[in-house]
Formats: sequence, C-alpha cells, structure tokens
Amino acid sequence: MARTPRCPAAPSPRAIARWSRFGLPLLLLAALGACTSAPVRNPMAEWRGSPNHDERRAQLVVLHQTEMDSAQAALLTLRTRNAHGRVSAHYLIGADGRLYQLVAESARAWHAGASRWAGIADLNSASIGIELDNDGQSPFTDAQIETLLRLLGDVTTRLAIPPHMVVGHADVAPTRKSDPGVLFPWQRLAEAGFSLLAGPERIECGWWDGDDARRDYFVAQLGEGAFAWIYREAGEWYLHGLFA
Repeated sequence: MARTPRCPAAPSPRAIARWSRFGLPLLLLAALGACTSAPVRNPMAEWRGSPNHDERRAQLVVLHQTEMDSAQAALLTLRTRNAHGRVSAHYLIGADGRLYQLVAESARAWHAGASRWAGIADLNSASIGIELDNDGQSPFTDAQIETLLRLLGDVTTRLAIPPHMVVGHADVAPTRKSDPGVLFPWQRLAEAGFSLLAGPERIECGWWDGDDARRDYFVAQLGEGAFAWIYREAGEWYLHGLFA
C-alpha cells in the first residue's frame, strides 16, 4: 500500500537558531559555489548552449631561470614587478626543491613575453610557466631538478600536454632570452621523457654537412605544419631553428 506523504514537523526555536548559526553560512557557500561554476552568459543574448566546445588549456610548458640571488627575491618580483613591468609565473622552484605556486593553471601568467612556438604566438595564453631559482651562473641543484621532474609529470599528465612540449624561454624567444641557460640539464629531462630530445616524431634522420662540421641531426614535428631542426655536436644536442 502506498504511503501517504507527511509534512515534516515544524522546527523548534532552538533548531532554527542552530541552523542560523551553522547551516545558513554553509548554504550560502554552496550557493556561491554553484554560481561560480555556472557558465558566464551575456544578458544581451538568448542562451542556446552548445556541447561543441572544451576548456581553454595549456599546450606546452616554458622553463625559465630567475637570474636572482634567492627564491625569496624572485617571489617578491613575481608578485610585484621588475624594471620592465609586472611579471609572474605559475610555479617557482627554489634551489632547495621547495615548490611555490603563484598563479592558477587556468589563468594567464605573464612569463613568456613576445614569443612564438609551433605556430602559437600568444604563449602566455597557451603555456604553463615554471621559474627556477638560479642566478644564471650556478649549477641547478638535484633537489630542484627532482621537484621539476615531479611537477612536469603531474602537469603534463593532468593537462594532457605532450611531454616533448617542454621548452626553454630561449627556445620560444631566441632573440631576447637565453634561459634556462647553458647549465640547465636538458639531458636529464630527456632521460625522464621530457623535452624535444625525448620523443617528438622523427620524420627525417641522417648526416648534415654543415659549414664547419658534420652534425647528426633530425627534424622534429612539433605540431601541424611546424618543425624544428635538432642537431648533435660533440655529444650535445642543440635546437637549430624552427620552420613551417
């Protein structure tokens, strides 16, 4: 036999007071959370939602070195400004391996400047910026690189960034920048499966007779219609240039 629905009993004054003290703030927080997750809609338009879209997401990781004396000095600059204006990054890794996050991954940090990679011109909108606490003259510490490798594993997995799309600031702005510098251990990243040396599709291999030496080289396909020369000289790999 079907049960007849019954109205709940009226709450007592004590229950109402208790709810006002504890339950109402929680209800407001839940309502605010629902509001922040709702799509932003223009009141001038009639909403006709389409499922044919996805979230804007990072497509590569850009590595920097701070060229400063300490992580604390870098934190101050990345949260205020330097001589050229306001700058930031998503992450900063101290020489001791400590990891700081300054900008949400979904937001646009100001780290790449005028740069270009694989057909992408606005890299601030399409990349995760990682600053490494380094004065530009000292070797990177083991603790720092170990933290970087863990972070790269996490970020590239969660954001579906191809592991070979981990590049340096000098790669994306070669006429302006040189970081993360000549002391950065790219080979260690490659051994862990990151960077251009670790596994872009090799579409051509062979010997290239340059003006001064024979160099082992290959052409790496970075994206649709975007390629780079990678060459090895004296046992070291170098990025020679980009072309379409």
